[in-house]
Amino acid sequence: MEKEKLQAVVDKLNWNEEYKYYVYALCEKTEDGRLTPFYIGKGEGARVWAHEEGEEKEIEYIKKHVKKEDRDEAIAKLSDKYQQIEKLKSSGAAVEKVIVKWGMTESEAFMAESALINLLSLTGLKVDIATEADKLTNIVNGHKSIGEKENEIETKARTVEEFFTDCAEEPLSFNELEKTENAVLISINRGYEECMDLEKDKRKFAIMEKARGFWRVREYDLPDYLYALYQQKVVGIYRVKKTTDIKGNPHLYHMLDAHQADFPRSVMSEKEYDEILTFYDACEKGPDGNITKYVEYKDLSPELKAAVKEKWKDNVAAVLAETLKKKKMIADMAKAEEEEYEKIFNNWVDRKYYVLEEIKETDSDAKYLEYVGRRIVEYKANGEVTSPIPARNFVRYMGKGKKKS
Repeated sequence: MEKEKLQAVVDKLNWNEEYKYYVYALCEKTEDGRLTPFYIGKGEGARVWAHEEGEEKEIEYIKKHVKKEDRDEAIAKLSDKYQQIEKLKSSGAAVEKVIVKWGMTESEAFMAESALINLLSLTGLKVDIATEADKLTNIVNGHKSIGEKENEIETKARTVEEFFTDCAEEPLSFNELEKTENAVLISINRGYEECMDLEKDKRKFAIMEKARGFWRVREYDLPDYLYALYQQKVVGIYRVKKTTDIKGNPHLYHMLDAHQADFPRSVMSEKEYDEILTFYDACEKGPDGNITKYVEYKDLSPELKAAVKEKWKDNVAAVLAETLKKKKMIADMAKAEEEEYEKIFNNWVDRKYYVLEEIKETDSDAKYLEYVGRRIVEYKANGEVTSPIPARNFVRYMGKGKKKS
């Protein structure tokens, strides 16, 4: 299986930190196309592929450190599982991998693994489903796991190829998207897990709320869309609204929503963070979290004015000290301080603020909803496949010849 498809399967299996466990079978395919399991396992991530890698290392070690005449004996001492894998590979056959059940907690996966091992180890058991008539008489396939329910996927055992086709999403190429899309990519790795802990009907809004706060865009770089990403996977796409009637001002305002608990503090100073937080808390906001009306310093409550003064007193003191040097004196120092606080606070109003809008299935750009759940990868000239967002960054622009940041 190609690396990108394998990653897509792993992404789906790892859809949730708690329910990321699955049970799998390693099988031999007979000449008539039927599968005979020779190993049952439980794991997470790429565990189903790990056994072949382990066998390769064992064989490589034997070839390097065991005399040629003793190699067959050394291979015969390997575990039955590794011997079966080596037998299939030597004959040119593939080890068929089946995802039996997924989207479970670790304890659920242990129980499912144990049940399958117990059944398939039963002396005298004959499992040979050659025709529809040989299948079990159960009307349905049993209860869905949490993963199958949440992802609205039919419960049944699938080969990894079938799992990719039925359940996983093929990755999106950043290289191709960049040619056509004018968008900004935002990483919300820490915040996303908090969103997934909420009830299902509250998650979509929470993800948009997390994405809204994590970006600064120059006016000439204003994107059409915002992609929210969790570990390279698209978890939400939103339109960037280009006009807003915040207090009747025709300009756009930019306000980083620093009220978010996991706001990336490293991108700004402590003082700048506190300034933004104070401003956002003072503004009037709609049910979607977007600011509907900003406030000026004079509109703040006495408590907020006191908070502003506490946070910005060093700034104001420095400015007034410089003014005193130039003008030698200030007639009304208290008034000058108040004016300086007002000036600094109101400067935040001039920051551009971009409103996000959720894309609905009935919208003309609803095609973007098909991207949700898919990983975005960037293909390098040397054949390397990487994330389009470097590890230390949380934002990247793309598309329509815009400058990149």
